[in-house]
Amino acid sequence: VWGSPDPSIPSDNFSIEWSGWINIPKNGVYKFITENDNGVKLFIDGKPLIDKWIQTFPTTNIAEVNLNPGWHTIVLDYNEENGTGKINLQWQKPGAVKEIIPSSVLSPDPPFKN
Repeated sequence: VWGSPDPSIPSDNFSIEWSGWINIPKNGVYKFITENDNGVKLFIDGKPLIDKWIQTFPTTNIAEVNLNPGWHTIVLDYNEENGTGKINLQWQKPGAVKEIIPSSVLSPDPPFKN
């Protein structure tokens, strides 16, 4: 996302949080990569993986985490202060190349009932 995530939100001085679930296909070490201009935080299962809540020029952050197959919570927080806002979240599955996380493995709601 470049600039504002929605026309109703100004292009500067905003924060946004995306939260939901991510389906991990197989056991292994996953890399999560953010490309961002200004602050970003990424949590998987409540564990902070990336915590760079600072004003910065476009930068890349990489975190690795060992995950088991199945659904996990995911939260991405982003803060745009001024200038050109940018946020991009990618992953690298074990033995694969870096890619944008496909929407087919994301869900805004719990994918199961207790």
